[in-house]
Amino acid sequence: LYTTMKKILSLFTLILLVQWTFAVDPSTNLATYYANIDGKATDSNDNLRKTLCTIISNGYTTIGYSSLPNSVYAASRNPSDFYNGSGSSKTMEDIYSSYPYNSSQDGSSATTCGTGWNKEHTVPQSWFGKASPMVSDAHHVFPTDIRMNSCRSNYPYGENNASKYCSSYGYGHLGTSTFSGYTGQVFDPGSKEDCGGNCYRGDIARVYFYMATRYRTTNFTNGTGGTSFTYTNGVADLTDYMKNLMLKWHREDPVSEKELKRNNAIYAHQKNRNPFVDYPCLVEYIWGDKKGETVSLSSLISGYTGVGTDCCSSEPTLTVSSSSVTISPIATSSSTTQTFTVTGANLT
Repeated sequence: LYTTMKKILSLFTLILLVQWTFAVDPSTNLATYYANIDGKATDSNDNLRKTLCTIISNGYTTIGYSSLPNSVYAASRNPSDFYNGSGSSKTMEDIYSSYPYNSSQDGSSATTCGTGWNKEHTVPQSWFGKASPMVSDAHHVFPTDIRMNSCRSNYPYGENNASKYCSSYGYGHLGTSTFSGYTGQVFDPGSKEDCGGNCYRGDIARVYFYMATRYRTTNFTNGTGGTSFTYTNGVADLTDYMKNLMLKWHREDPVSEKELKRNNAIYAHQKNRNPFVDYPCLVEYIWGDKKGETVSLSSLISGYTGVGTDCCSSEPTLTVSSSSVTISPIATSSSTTQTFTVTGANLT
């Protein structure tokens, strides 16, 4: 029994080493990339968001809108941004449906779901007049089912009790908002129940936090944009309704492995990153529970050290599946103890 348990624990160690090695960001040293946020806070001068805006704007390479499919979505270079699988079975990420599209199935119109994809702007083009570089920023432009894209139109995001728009493939649904702060029509990209756990609410939330930071001085209030963004004295931010909604989605749907891969891949093409994927807790320092507190970069936990990790977490957690074990890390300046039990059957 002792020998068998020793082998089991050794296997656990191997799995953890493999996971952590895979999760390390190959594109850049995050501590160096974000060095200037150390000691910054969200104060009356908005210093933390200003600094992040400078970091993720420097070196930005604009990708032409028409070039997005070949340069990003279906790029041959590694890492490949929006692909699942490998070889001929590669399919693109779609935040509104589960249809396994490949890059050649693009189109401009469709009468049913599952018959073509096109480009979806999570922040609609009409809100910023189709201006560059927002129009082709790969962090917020996704390949999406045409019919689901049409259903979303330029409605703000939200939660509602409507039925799914496409029962076979689509996650999203359009209906009257059930989330406090707005009572109009909203598009819900899909809850965990809608998408079988493969959700994108959190991904979209971190995109909105990115857009409010990267384009901090851009007016997104045209058309229906005023439900989601404010624009005062030349500075953009999220409305209270959208901030509270996106905080909820961010917290309920943490960073996933696909999001980490996508962030690295966009960096390879566009030369900038989404800081709220790299360090999810930065959301709290700007809009959430830690607003006004000073950032200590060395104590932040990156999403790349553990998928789904809340970088503000102080207690470690152990997650076990049939094929892997994941232990969430804590800040390097802290120490804590977690007790757990390992059980087995038919041991020899």
